[in-house]
Formats: sequence, structure tokens, C-alpha cells
Amino acid sequence: MLTQENGEVNLTILWIGRAIIVAAFIFCLVAIMILFNRHWNRVRDYRRASDIQAIQNALNLYNSQLGTYPATQVDLDGWDTSLDASGNGFLKEIKDKGWLSLNPFDPKNDASHYYRYRYFPAGSFGCTKPFAVFQVMQFELPGIPGKGACPAKDFTQEAPLGFTLKVDG
Repeated sequence: MLTQENGEVNLTILWIGRAIIVAAFIFCLVAIMILFNRHWNRVRDYRRASDIQAIQNALNLYNSQLGTYPATQVDLDGWDTSLDASGNGFLKEIKDKGWLSLNPFDPKNDASHYYRYRYFPAGSFGCTKPFAVFQVMQFELPGIPGKGACPAKDFTQEAPLGFTLKVDG
């Protein structure tokens, strides 16, 4: 038979065992959440990379058929952004021409993660031809910064954790 003293010891061991099981369960849940978060970060970055390709193709088609790049619908500091609150739609002109099926926007589309576009006339920042810059402002995982510079400005510096695409005709 168990004595009172032994019963208290067995009860304490039982509670410690339960606490360990609960802590292990919580640890497993946190580990799974971290893995899923990394997975979704990667999925959103793949979407951004796909959008870059689609927008680059659409800008090139626009330029080859019309001889220029779309005008900038100014939203933020002279840039057309996917954070567009005016209802005009980001890169709406390209979508309206049928070269993009949807208005592109970043999967998160918040203050850190958004797209932006701007058209610059010839002579801007020392570039001799008119050009356009499209930027993914920030990826969630390390990526390739892209290219986009004129003699007087390197646009990649404005989105160091994102991607910069400079197109000129």
C-alpha cells in the first residue's frame, strides 16, 4: 500500500509529467507555425517573381506597339503604387489594353511590401532615352536586387530588399 507521503510524491511526478507533455505540444505547434510561415513567405515571393515577369512582358509589349511606356498615375512621391487608394488601379493602362489580365498587387500589399512604377522622360538622371522603372519594394526572403541605374541614380538603392527593373526603348 502507498502511504500519504508516497501518494504526494506520485501526484507531483504526475503533474510534472503533464507539464512536460503540454510544453512539448506547445513547442511542436510553434515549430509547425514557423515552418508554415516560411512556406507562405516562399509562396508569396514566387508570386512576386511571377508578377515581375508578367509586368516586364507587358511593359515591353506596350512600348513595342505604342513607342513609349505608360504614364505614371501618381500615388506616392511621384510613383504609381499597388497601394493605390484612388481606385485608378496600379498599371491600369496596361490592364485596359489587355496585356495584363488583372491589376497587379503585392500579396501582402502593406507599407513595406508593395509594387511601384514610374515613367521618366529622356534626360532624367542622365539617361539619354525615356525609361520606366518597376520595383517590388521588398521580398520576404533574400532575393536578387535586379538592375536599374542611370548615370546619376541607382534605383536599386531605393528597394535594397526588393527587385528593380528598368526598361528603356
